[in-house]
Amino acid sequence: TLHVQVQGAGAVDDIVHAFQYFNVHPELAEVIVLTRGGGSLEDLQAFNSEEVARAVFGSLAPVVVGVGHEGVEVELWQVRDLVG
Repeated sequence: TLHVQVQGAGAVDDIVHAFQYFNVHPELAEVIVLTRGGGSLEDLQAFNSEEVARAVFGSLAPVVVGVGHEGVEVELWQVRDLVG
């Protein structure tokens, strides 16, 4: 388990760093689950960043993304392996 900030300043860097970490240590994760409960669209901005989308797309492990509420769409949904 690697806990990262998913909202506010530093969230994008934390998420990207976590994916880099697991790409360097692929034996530590068979799958990566990136989740964040609902909130305003502003609260979910880290999941709309190109850097996070590229990190998810470049992941060596499959990625499950569960972000926001039904009907909320974020950029990550374009590059995920499964939606949770």
